[in-house]
Amino acid sequence: MASLSHQLHFVLFPMIAQGHMIPMFDIARMLARHGVIVTIVTTQLNAKRFAIPLARAAESGLHIRAVEVQFSCQETGLPNEIENFDMLPSLGLGYELFVAANTVQEPVERLFEGLTPRPSCIISDMLLHYTSNVAIKFGIPRISFIGFSCFCTLCIHNIEIYKALESVNSESELFVVPGLPDHIELASSHLPAAVIDLKDFSARVSDAEMLRYGFIINSFEELEPAYVQEYKRATGGKVWCVGPVSLSNKDDIDKAHRVLKIGVSVGSQVTLKWGEEEKFGVVVKKEQVKNAVNSAMNVGEEGEERRRRARELSKMANKAVEEQGSSYLSMKLLIEDIRKKTLVEKNREAL
Repeated sequence: MASLSHQLHFVLFPMIAQGHMIPMFDIARMLARHGVIVTIVTTQLNAKRFAIPLARAAESGLHIRAVEVQFSCQETGLPNEIENFDMLPSLGLGYELFVAANTVQEPVERLFEGLTPRPSCIISDMLLHYTSNVAIKFGIPRISFIGFSCFCTLCIHNIEIYKALESVNSESELFVVPGLPDHIELASSHLPAAVIDLKDFSARVSDAEMLRYGFIINSFEELEPAYVQEYKRATGGKVWCVGPVSLSNKDDIDKAHRVLKIGVSVGSQVTLKWGEEEKFGVVVKKEQVKNAVNSAMNVGEEGEERRRRARELSKMANKAVEEQGSSYLSMKLLIEDIRKKTLVEKNREAL
């Protein structure tokens, strides 16, 4: 193991939602297995969720730690001690939590001044746009983490760049997504709320992404080769597909802990009143669910082909994260890129 002065130190910023925190910790584990020191920056209540996986990582000799920053709920209109999306009393407060998660720049900067060894790189959830300012202040690269596929990300990117929604007159009207390898039609109702309803917040995220060093994506090259290449071309090249990151976790106890008690909170701690489904976008109809189940369980040729394809993709995904797989090698390339950049900066400072 290299001395602390020569080891890379990655600082990770997960969005305060379980669906974002889990893959970010998987990335932390993947980095640490390559000898990188990893610090995860989060809030006090969210740090408790990392306690067990952190302890298990330490038992395995991995250098991963979590540090806490003060999080102010009330300044943004949130109830006290609401520090995660699954703690919201109403789905309508989601925007306030987005905003609150981006109000901790000053305490994070104070934290950075005392981190050792000196941070080499930031990996930040793309929704935490303030981390772009932190990266600039401390002169280190910021890599944006995207939790979904290159196909999805490229669709959103091209819709924004080509202003594809400006000529759309209704949520149900179909439009062609420009600049894709395939002919894809969508309606605005298919798009994430941030693209449609949170345009101001989305603009700040886009501005921060213009300053990013690269992207790390929870996908793998074999799944969508044409879209990986097109996204690299569209964004300037530095795109590392390292997924599916969940498959890198072989610890059954840790995986079980992630979903313990999840059934209690889903649909019971945060509920919708009858008649509010349309307001919050819960528009899946009974017939659609029925058709989806029938399609998945189809015993005919179509159903068998779907299951065969699923088994094939499963094998490809597992192979990608194994040693010498595409995602494993992509992570090595990312680390080597940052190592070279860090050495260049050190040599420049020495002159």
